[in-house]
Parts: sequence; C-alpha cells; structure tokens
Amino acid sequence: MSSLTLSRTAGRESPATPSATGGKSAQARWERRAAFWFLLPDSLGLLVFVALPMVLAVVLGFFHMDGFGTFEFVGVDNYVRMAGDPQFWNSVRITLIYLVAVVPAIYVIGLALALLVQQRFPFVGLVRSALFVPYVVSLVVVAMVWEFMLAERTGIISRALSGLGITDVSLLGEPSLALTAVIVVTVWFQMGYYMVIFLAGLQDIPGEYYEAARIDGANAWQRFLLITSPLLRPTSFFVVITEQSRSSPAAWT
Repeated sequence: MSSLTLSRTAGRESPATPSATGGKSAQARWERRAAFWFLLPDSLGLLVFVALPMVLAVVLGFFHMDGFGTFEFVGVDNYVRMAGDPQFWNSVRITLIYLVAVVPAIYVIGLALALLVQQRFPFVGLVRSALFVPYVVSLVVVAMVWEFMLAERTGIISRALSGLGITDVSLLGEPSLALTAVIVVTVWFQMGYYMVIFLAGLQDIPGEYYEAARIDGANAWQRFLLITSPLLRPTSFFVVITEQSRSSPAAWT
C-alpha cells in the first residue's frame, strides 16, 4: 500500500479531524442557543411573577401604608410585630405541616401511578387519561365538587361517615380536619400531572438495563433500587422542587 493510501486511511479513521471538531463545536453552540430560547419564557415568568413580587413584598414590609397611597418608612417595626404575633407562627406551623405532608405524598403516589400505567394491560390509555383529567379541570369546578362532597351532614363523605357510625364531624369546620381535607384534595388534583412527568422519565430509561438485570437474577425491588431510582434522580429533583415551590404559596394563603 502506498504512503498516499495510508495517509488517506489514517485521515478517515482519526476521530479528532478538524471537520469533526468544528462540527461538534457548532452542534454545541446550536444546543446552547436552543436551550437559551427554551428557558427564556419560563425564566422571565419566574422573574416577573415570582422573584419580583417577593422582593417587593420584603421592601414594602419596611413601610406603613394607610390604604390611600401614603407610605411611611418604619424600618423593621412591621417585622418585629410580625415575629411577636402568634398567628404568624401558627401560619409557619401550618405551612410546614402542609409541605411535609403534600410533597412526599405526591412524590410517592405520582411515581407509583407512573410505574403502574407504564405496564401494558387492557385500557391502559383510558386509565392514564382518567388519572390525568383532574389536573386539567378548572380549579373552580374542583373546589365546588369537593365542597359539595365535604359539606357537613349533606356531603357524600359526611353521609358515608355517618353510615359507619361517625357523626357530628365537620370536615371543613374543624381546623385539623380542614387541613387534612386540603392536603387530600391537593394530592388528588396534582398526582396525575406528576404521574405524567415520572412516566416520561421512566420511558427514557433504556429497556436493555432491565433485561440485563433480569438475566442476572435481580427481582423487581432490586431493579427499582439499582436502575429506576438512580436514573430517575433528575426527574425526582424536578418534581420535588416544583411541588415545593407550588405548595408554599398555597399553604401561606
């Protein structure tokens, strides 16, 4: 073989040719630009509707307002009075209870539903749609339906409890039961959305991993711990952060 042929062959087999390097850098630049434009709308939304109102709320806390446009700078007096108000600490307690109950519940139930509907069984598409439908229903409709179901004496749930011998229970009138009802409704309303998020993450895991684990003798629980759980960490991080940011304002209100 001539030296010219050897040089051509080496040029074709070399992975670090100038054209390949230039193509990779151009692809990387294109991906960065695409990521920037995809993230820009959400970033602007978070800045305008979340970050900016939070900063303004903190700033306004240093002023006294009479409701007629008069602002008087009072320093930290409002925050000192707030720290001494029992209602403030009660709100903090309710917020923590709400977060501790809702975030793990939605995570576990959403992942369990995703693992369920990932399987192939009759009418799996119908089951997926039925679980996701509550999330696309108007919040007004959801509130009215659950208010009717939880109403004292006349609600469906109250009547069911009466049939079990549990009477004189106000699911919306007693603070502890009302918080429990809010947690249950929140989990029911949002579990379908996070089911879809988890399902997308599960479908990104190559099936070859599970097949190799089965050949090695791993059972379902071992496959979940060693394959599913580690590879779902980015999705899990998104779910936890998203639900925590959603739940905090809802709990404070």
